[in-house]
Amino acid sequence: MKKIYAVILAAGYSSRFSAFKPFAKYKDEYFIVTILKKLSFFCEKIFIVTGFNAKLLEKKLNDILQETELSQKISFVFNHNFPKGMFSSIQIAAKKVYEIINQEDYAFLHLVDQPQISILTYEKLAEFSNKSDNSIIIPSFQHKAGHPILLKKSILKKIIDSDINETLRNVLENYKADVFYVNVDDSAVIKDFNKDEDISNFCD
Repeated sequence: MKKIYAVILAAGYSSRFSAFKPFAKYKDEYFIVTILKKLSFFCEKIFIVTGFNAKLLEKKLNDILQETELSQKISFVFNHNFPKGMFSSIQIAAKKVYEIINQEDYAFLHLVDQPQISILTYEKLAEFSNKSDNSIIIPSFQHKAGHPILLKKSILKKIIDSDINETLRNVLENYKADVFYVNVDDSAVIKDFNKDEDISNFCD
């Protein structure tokens, strides 16, 4: 049985949001807690990449989870280069996952502002990963690619070796032949909550 790991990107400034995104609320629960609970059903270990408000995020989340089973699955990774943008966070997380992942395993790459994704979407992606040989698995809603994506160890290495000013899109563009799109009935995969009104405008 293949293993799945996960990375949650939570290092940004949340500049277009009234609250610090990891602790903004969707359906009366913090974004990051909602995501962690869903990922925990499928993932061996979950890395949370921090940057802006790193100490607050770590302390508050530890206080919430305390000594639960979920708390044992998470590990914090601080990105000193977080002002350089999201790819710097992806790189530092890729390095951590690369140390423990096997060639046939996968890692979810998850944005912190997508707490609304259905548990059925994770389940479908996880099921497909168990029988797939593709290096990149991407959810698709009505022929539009979304998140979270699944990456194999070979792609993590390409990310690690790339320039910090690169983008994930450009890196993956070189491996289009190895991408498999999984069709899901979940518009959440192509939407993220960048502004407060995005939450109220989302219908699931």
